[in-house]
Amino acid sequence: MEKKTVLSLYSKLMSILAVAILVALLVYEIKFHQYWRLVILGVALVAIIVTIGIYAPRAIAVKDDHIIVKRFLTPKMIPLKDVESVQLISPTMAERRLLGSGGWMGYWGWFKDGEVGRYFAYYGKASECFLVKLKSGRQYMLGCKDTQEMVDYIQSQLNK
Repeated sequence: MEKKTVLSLYSKLMSILAVAILVALLVYEIKFHQYWRLVILGVALVAIIVTIGIYAPRAIAVKDDHIIVKRFLTPKMIPLKDVESVQLISPTMAERRLLGSGGWMGYWGWFKDGEVGRYFAYYGKASECFLVKLKSGRQYMLGCKDTQEMVDYIQSQLNK
């Protein structure tokens, strides 16, 4: 089973605005021949693109005894044998970002919530999230379309 991660309107607007600003800066630097700043900006752009490629979620899948967070470059594999529980839950307004993205190509990175604790997030919309708790104590907030169906499927795989 695989479900796509859908970005919130805020996340889409944030991503488009950030790209527009970066393109405007590039055009400005090229127009005024500030090549040393252009090199710095180019290195920063490459770093941002690689970071997005490593972390930004595209879809959540369950197959071959793993929960797979499909990202642009590399998948994140969570073995089902390590999963303690799965539950529908949405991040609260008290959620704090410790390190990661608060809207740029989705929400990903380390977050902390008073009710859930610390977790790593891979989601696009707060209304389409579920929490995966591992036996080791680690937690993942994942998001995709049809979260109830995904949670039910994961729970059925855990009960095998």
